[in-house]
Amino acid sequence: MQLRSFGVIYFLCKWKQAVHEPLPRQRVWDAIAEGFRYVRGAPEVRSVLIRTGAFSFGATSLLALLPVVCQPHGAQGYGFLLTCFGLGALAGAALLPRLRLRYSVDGLVAGATVVFAAMTFLAGQVYVFEWLCLVLFSAGAAWIGILACFNVVALTMCPSWMRARALSMYLLVLQGGMAVGSALWGWLAARQGVPEALAWSALAMIVGLTTIRRHRLTASELKMAPAVVRD
Repeated sequence: MQLRSFGVIYFLCKWKQAVHEPLPRQRVWDAIAEGFRYVRGAPEVRSVLIRTGAFSFGATSLLALLPVVCQPHGAQGYGFLLTCFGLGALAGAALLPRLRLRYSVDGLVAGATVVFAAMTFLAGQVYVFEWLCLVLFSAGAAWIGILACFNVVALTMCPSWMRARALSMYLLVLQGGMAVGSALWGWLAARQGVPEALAWSALAMIVGLTTIRRHRLTASELKMAPAVVRD
């Protein structure tokens, strides 16, 4: 372990980073205000944020209501279902490079969103534990495909001097949408039932796909690294 750590330290010391011009110093609030002005004036950044919010708002219902869904199967069943979700994410990550070579980012995100919405709906309709495991596995594969595409586009949607602030806004939209969605779908589940809440959230994800027409992730003005994302 110590030899491995020494090798990492040695590599970092010898690593020659590209020279960057120093940026002018700013006050914290001025830097935040500049970030908001940049987002307001950059349509490609707004597209990423709108698409992310449209997905995260509906997608959070599955994980938020999963403890209630697997209540008949106990705590062990809940843990096993989360394991299936994680294994599905690993499988999706392994399959993602091949899919990126065949489909555009928009096509990949749209297809994975439809799959995730279908699995969300089925989670409220399937009561056999084995089938529920398959549903969570498929949902995990679709989940990682969508978030991987969003993360890559969020990292490459703006110049380096604005990247940290734009990425923080992306995370704010992603996690804020999940927080608001969790509260809404939980409230709806308490009033109408879990299957109905999952069905409505699946519909919300499908409706959210209509934002593709005006907010495409593969627009020509969006500069993405060709080695990472292919149109």
